[in-house]
Parts: sequence; structure tokens; C-alpha cells
Amino acid sequence: MAQASLALLDRDGIARFSLRRLADYLGVTPMALYNHVDSKGDLLQAVAEMILAEADYQPTSDDWRDMLRGCFRTLRATCLAHPSAAPLIQSADVLPSDVFRPMEIVVSALRSAGMNPVDAAHTYFVLMTFTLGQVRQQVKGWSHGVDPSAALREGRIDEGGFPSVTAAVAAEQLDLNEIFELGLNLILAGIESQLGMVQTAQPRLRLSDTPTTPGA
Repeated sequence: MAQASLALLDRDGIARFSLRRLADYLGVTPMALYNHVDSKGDLLQAVAEMILAEADYQPTSDDWRDMLRGCFRTLRATCLAHPSAAPLIQSADVLPSDVFRPMEIVVSALRSAGMNPVDAAHTYFVLMTFTLGQVRQQVKGWSHGVDPSAALREGRIDEGGFPSVTAAVAAEQLDLNEIFELGLNLILAGIESQLGMVQTAQPRLRLSDTPTTPGA
């Protein structure tokens, strides 16, 4: 039942999911479902747990960069395979401890690289929001109003007024897979740069500390 629910969620989205629609999908009566689950909430929780169990975040390298890349590539692949995954997991009241496995891997890797726990947690959430935002963009596609390729085709912008935009998008369609990898590499380069700064600064300096203006 959980597999069928996931297939229906991936097809129609969490907002349209109901036990009645699931019963229609399975070709049974809605009351028949209650022989297996107590409520829609219990069923959605079981589906969320199943999705979490599918994802393998086990690091294949002890290099912190590879660990972070592997973690967020896995998260992205899971969310792209199951578009309902992120909203479903975010809506669940109680989840197994595996939901915190990516955070444990990332924070541990960054602490081993020299970052303090607070900044390591902040960095995890930066990468998490970047990844989930990029997944949402890839699943839903560009909104027509902000799609630069569509704007060029329709004459809403032109090379005279937007020469850099034209040069960037006219040659080929934007590839969201490449954009994800570029964004991930940029964030990791920033982390590496900040780690170098912290290692040469005061021992208690945090990345989120506001720099002091000279002479202030």
C-alpha cells in the first residue's frame, strides 16, 4: 500500500492525495484501506519512512568535499525520483532518526575539516536549502514570466537592452543538472576559502561573526 501511495503522490502531488483517490487507484473500496491503516496521516508517515529508507547516504570517501557532494547528490536524486518526498517529509510530525543522517554526515565532516559545530550546522542548512530549491525548480520548470529563453523568443527582451542575458541563454537551453553541479562547487569553494580564513584567525572566530571594520 505504501508503494502504491508513493506512486500516486508522485503522479498527483500531496495536495490531491486522499484515501478515496488511493482506493480508486487500487480498485478497492475506501473502507478496505482501513484494514491496513488507521488514517491518512499514518499512511503518509509510512510513505515518508519508506522514502528515507531508500536513500543511501553512506560516504564512499573520507574527504569532506566528497562527503558533502555525495550527500547532497543523493538527496537531490531522491527528491527528483519522488517529487512528493520533500513536502511529505516536511509535513510529517514524527520521523525515524534516519532523517538526521545527512546532517550528521555533513556536520561531522565539516568539524573534522576544522569548522565549529554551529557554523557546520549553518552550512548544512545552506546546502539543504540550495538543493531543495534547485529540485523544486527542476520539477516545476521555469515560470514562464521569468524564463529568459521564452522572453528572448517572444521579444520581451532583446540584445540591445540585455546583451549579457542574451549571450548567456541564446546559445543553448539552460541545463539544470549542470547548474546544480556548478552551484554545489561554488558553495564548496566558498567553504574551503572560509575554512582557510578561520584556521589563520583567532581560535574562537566563527564564520557567521560580523567582521570588525578597521579603526572602528
